[in-house]
Amino acid sequence: MGLIDRAARRLAQLERAGVPVNWTLAGLSGHAAPPIERTPGRAPTSAAERAAPVLASVSINLTLLEASGHATPGGASTPLGDAFRRMKRPLLENARSAPEATGRRPWHVAIASALPGEGKTFCAISLALSLSMEVDTSVVLIDADVARSSLFARLGITAGAPGLMDLLADESIPLEQAVLATQIPGLKVLGPGSPQPGAAERLASDAMERVLDRLDALLPGHLLVFDLPPLLPTTEAAALANRAGQVVLVVHALRTPRPALTQALEMLSSHPQVLTLLNRDPEAAHPSGYGYGYHASPAPADPRRP
Repeated sequence: MGLIDRAARRLAQLERAGVPVNWTLAGLSGHAAPPIERTPGRAPTSAAERAAPVLASVSINLTLLEASGHATPGGASTPLGDAFRRMKRPLLENARSAPEATGRRPWHVAIASALPGEGKTFCAISLALSLSMEVDTSVVLIDADVARSSLFARLGITAGAPGLMDLLADESIPLEQAVLATQIPGLKVLGPGSPQPGAAERLASDAMERVLDRLDALLPGHLLVFDLPPLLPTTEAAALANRAGQVVLVVHALRTPRPALTQALEMLSSHPQVLTLLNRDPEAAHPSGYGYGYHASPAPADPRRP
């Protein structure tokens, strides 16, 4: 690829990310803006993808994460880390091979639970950390549990940059100010943002779809992992879960009531890709106490049959 082609691809990427580009001043007014190809869930390989945007940065407190039981990059191998390495495989396979269904993107992974206190935020962090350790995968971990946000506190990050709710309320805010690079090369984070009126409605609105479009354009090839609100106490969680390409439903073996689990699965019954993650199973064969499996959504009824 020649120098002009590389420059054109870089300008095309900036334009898709919302940055105004003057093709005439760039000396490329007669050069067609080439498409940027993207295979979700793998590292960028084209020149345009490798020209990463300049993001604000933040430092994650790895000592704090290790103290709370997370497996961190460069840390010692642990049973928990091994468990999440196995759990991420189906997510990666789906992200790389599943066709994009209407309104769903397989590289968007929603972490949910039926009720609070089932360990979904812990699992969201653990999965994001494990995914970021892949040599060909980059991840954006997003705190969408805006009413009960705890993700940044667990990461040891002091809120300050704009977050998800700010982007929904003011679409002129540059993503480069909100998405934060970390010292872990494959991991970026997006906080919940400042409280906004009508938060539930904003999360379920078309503005959310536009924010997702902007994230995909700015960060091609990235997996987006969302820490959602609990499904049963909120209305926006189901809308967010059904917008994602994959859902991980965290179930606490010792806390989740069976009726709550049944209701949560019913809320996700139309979703084609739901993975259940069993947390703290006292009968788990693996010492981590984590297990996983797929919940197959029932097939739609055939209207021709009585």
